[in-house]
Amino acid sequence: MKFAVKAWGNGKARTGFLQLVHCASAMETPALLLSTRKGLPNFSSPDLLPSLPSPDSHLLQFSPLHLGICHRKGRLLAMDVERVIMEGSSFDIWASLADEVPSWVSDKRNKTSVDRTVKWLDECITMNSTGGAVFGAIVGGNDVEERQRCAAEVVKRYVSGYWIGGFGLGESTDERPALLDAITDVLPEEMPRMICGLGLPDITLIII
Repeated sequence: MKFAVKAWGNGKARTGFLQLVHCASAMETPALLLSTRKGLPNFSSPDLLPSLPSPDSHLLQFSPLHLGICHRKGRLLAMDVERVIMEGSSFDIWASLADEVPSWVSDKRNKTSVDRTVKWLDECITMNSTGGAVFGAIVGGNDVEERQRCAAEVVKRYVSGYWIGGFGLGESTDERPALLDAITDVLPEEMPRMICGLGLPDITLIII
């Protein structure tokens, strides 16, 4: 994977390009990665991919947690699901697992989600035998300080980019810019970022 920033806006907006191993052409950024839920929008099977515009439409997002969660003696074994998928697949980019929580959880639960997400990142980096680019997950709920703490911990790790999660889980549109600023102020400017949970076009444009 190769990422480069071509220009910065007056604020924090950036334009750049992302070159992936399995895409013939570079992808311009910012870009939208469209995921599906319950078959909407229309699912495109592998045999239809060659007919879609290239290169952007040839990117597929896969979430291991959609396969289900395994439990053993009451302990959540999400990492086992991630490990099985990683060992049997070859991805250009994959994001570490994140313990995302809604905005109304307690401070203790929110702190636990950050600690757990960082721990999972360390485990994901250790088992990355496929050579894919690892994007470190960043959470922190509705707490600016926890967002900053998580971002600071992830930046210390050897990752190729950042997956910013925990949005669209109860925070207001007025709160969202401050939460995002708390993260981006810590992240290296030259590294790629992926934000999840921004479903509406107008919200996406505001965040950019």
